[in-house]
Amino acid sequence: MTGVRPALLLVAGAAVAGAVVGASASVLWLAPLVLVAAAVLGVAVWRNPVVGAVVVVAFVPALAGLARGLVVPSLKVSELLLALCVAAMLLSRPRRWRAATGVDLGLVVLALTGLGFAMFHATDGSSELESVLRVGLQPTFLLMTWWAASRGVVSGADLVVVLRWMLVVSVVPGLLAVLQYFDVGDIGQLLVDLTSDGVLDDASRLESDRVTGPFPIWHSLGGYLLVPVVLATTLLLRGDRAVLPRGWLVVVLLVDLAALVLAVTVTLLLWLPVAFLVAAALAGRFRRGVVMTLVLATAALLAFPQVLTERVEEQQTQSTYTAGGVLPQTVEYRLLVWERDYLPLVDEAAVAGLGNDPPTDVVFGSTENQYLTFVLRGGVLLVLAAVVAVGAIAVRAWRHSRAPDDTRPDDGPPSVARSAAMATFGIVLFLPAALMVWPYLTNAGLSQALFAFAGAALAREPWRRTRFAAAAAGPVAAPAVVARRTPSAGRRPALRG
Repeated sequence: MTGVRPALLLVAGAAVAGAVVGASASVLWLAPLVLVAAAVLGVAVWRNPVVGAVVVVAFVPALAGLARGLVVPSLKVSELLLALCVAAMLLSRPRRWRAATGVDLGLVVLALTGLGFAMFHATDGSSELESVLRVGLQPTFLLMTWWAASRGVVSGADLVVVLRWMLVVSVVPGLLAVLQYFDVGDIGQLLVDLTSDGVLDDASRLESDRVTGPFPIWHSLGGYLLVPVVLATTLLLRGDRAVLPRGWLVVVLLVDLAALVLAVTVTLLLWLPVAFLVAAALAGRFRRGVVMTLVLATAALLAFPQVLTERVEEQQTQSTYTAGGVLPQTVEYRLLVWERDYLPLVDEAAVAGLGNDPPTDVVFGSTENQYLTFVLRGGVLLVLAAVVAVGAIAVRAWRHSRAPDDTRPDDGPPSVARSAAMATFGIVLFLPAALMVWPYLTNAGLSQALFAFAGAALAREPWRRTRFAAAAAGPVAAPAVVARRTPSAGRRPALRG
């Protein structure tokens, strides 16, 4: 179990990372300090893999929006932290590796497929070699994220620690986004300098009332915050106080929800209630979930009426790219992007894609659609690999969310693992629809947060009920549960009856 010392090491590491980012012009001067911090963190993860799970689940998604090259050329701070944690966990040499799951295999196939097509495009001259690192390794990083989070969590106590850090750390990007909205100091320009990566031009970000926080675009901020908001509401709904006391859960929820609302992304404002209500239905508290949803929606409307009203009016305003349409502006814009630039390329790209980046002759640089992005990079095969990987996560989350609380006796009622599985399934269920309007899986924010959270939440197998012990003990005996063999522990837990 994590203790005080690993937690302090994480705080120190985060502080050092912040110092490096804030003084990027002095990276060479801070290089020895960075190396020492990396070595200390590596040793901490090597001695206690759950520290690596905390870093991957809490810090890597929060830092995923920072631009490349702040510390090491062509790499992000989040990618460096992820690689360090995975390497230290591999060197820790557990007594017995946990058996591979369907999600593991699905993500391995996705990683190999994505990397294979990226290298193919780089060797045939259609893409630059640099794009292999920037684009081709994206699925590999998702695999590493899932693996580190799932292998670092061994017990219910580990999961509680990891989720606690995730919720607390999520407040920092949320607060930065709120401060950006109120234009405190020069924080808007600072965030643009730290996160600029070409997804959205800097002028548009500074002029827009929509917040981005420490991410390059509002979609990324909202996608990142979706995970802690759904988890916090699910824990409150089920009365779970193991991760955080109710008061702290409310604080996390209010800060993160405020930032998510201020990002004013229509897809996420629909995604959030759907994911939470699915979790509420799995928990058997759908009516109470509806009441909580209405209360939170009313609070958001009362707190930020102008922001939401302006967004609604904007959808009814025609622009250069949407003139003459009757649908909302955001829908008209995407239809234009697809019809003009990308749908005509599908037939040509179906077999092996066209390259790691959009063709140079398109007007719109973003496909605004995850499926089209995958088709352009690796054809139908890459799309199928992604569908299988995400489908495997959905199936595993469904199975874990349906397992009764008493199949995880070490959690205590209500089961934290089951609450997290419910939140995971609610988010993943809406994911195929959300991918129609934005490539969430190949942009910073949601992808790292979701795969890390799902890896931790679904790491441990629920125990299976058995009827034999109950029948032998008589009608008054409680149903027994038998643990599946857990390779990480190397032994089968005792029967519980």
